[in-house]
Amino acid sequence: MFLEPLKSFVKNSILLRKLYIRLCAKNKIRIKKGNILQYNGNLLLNCSITINGTGNKVIITEDGVNRLNHTKIFIQGNNNSIIIGRNNNLNYLELWIEDNDGSIILHNTITVAGRTQLAVIEGSRIEIGNNCLFSSDVFVKTGDSHSIFDSFTKQRINVSKDVFIGDRVWLGHRATVLKGVKLDSDIVVGTGAIVSKSINKSNVVIAGIPAKIVKENVYWQNERV
Repeated sequence: MFLEPLKSFVKNSILLRKLYIRLCAKNKIRIKKGNILQYNGNLLLNCSITINGTGNKVIITEDGVNRLNHTKIFIQGNNNSIIIGRNNNLNYLELWIEDNDGSIILHNTITVAGRTQLAVIEGSRIEIGNNCLFSSDVFVKTGDSHSIFDSFTKQRINVSKDVFIGDRVWLGHRATVLKGVKLDSDIVVGTGAIVSKSINKSNVVIAGIPAKIVKENVYWQNERV
């Protein structure tokens, strides 16, 4: 007998949540025809979403209990994708894709505390694992925005490359991760670090310019104990 009131409460809670989103959200959404945006059941507050070109998709997992606050999503090009998983808390995050066939993938339970930009160009990809923490003024990029050529061969030498950040990675204030970097799981990236090379070892602290391992056999957690 107690199941019916419980079902009614759950149903009403979902309806109240959707009503709250409609009343409180002040979002700017501009999407050209031929693109897909899916975000039902998530909380978007003061967000900006702009999708130009065609064949692009932004998928924020339906009823994924994601909270996006002052988050900006911008796509300029064709056949790009942004996929956001579940239980993410994203504050002042900018997801930026230019050119074609690029992608940004955020898995689950990611927290972005302050201004952070993930920038993809030239068909490359950024992928962020589960349970990651980004501080503020964090920058992750797959390219250099402009071209650099070899003077003799005339060949371009700074092509864009994918970035992969594993599970449980904590990026400190003003940390920067550059193109081609792969970070293993359970890594702490120190304040102001510039990560230009991959770190294929877990349970370490990296710091400095360029970043290198400064401490091993560590782990971190959100709670102060």
